[in-house]
Amino acid sequence: MKPKERAPMPPREVMQCWREGHREMERLRRREWMSLSDAERLRALEEMYDFVRSQRLHKRPLKPPSDRWQRIKRRWLKENRLWYPDLFAC
Repeated sequence: MKPKERAPMPPREVMQCWREGHREMERLRRREWMSLSDAERLRALEEMYDFVRSQRLHKRPLKPPSDRWQRIKRRWLKENRLWYPDLFAC
């Protein structure tokens, strides 16, 4: 079997220009993300999650965490009550 022919790589200058543009875009995105408050970040993550769920791109629906992890988290919170008292305010 012959290997598939690949498209030729772009010149080095083109690749460097693309990388610099990508790095700049990531810097701007990170600066914008860090300027958001925690509540705004959470809202943005929830919107992204809802969008992915609405696309139905996954063969299996997204599942909630298993009971095992919920038990582990509950046990950890119980053991660390001293360090995180505000989690048990209610």
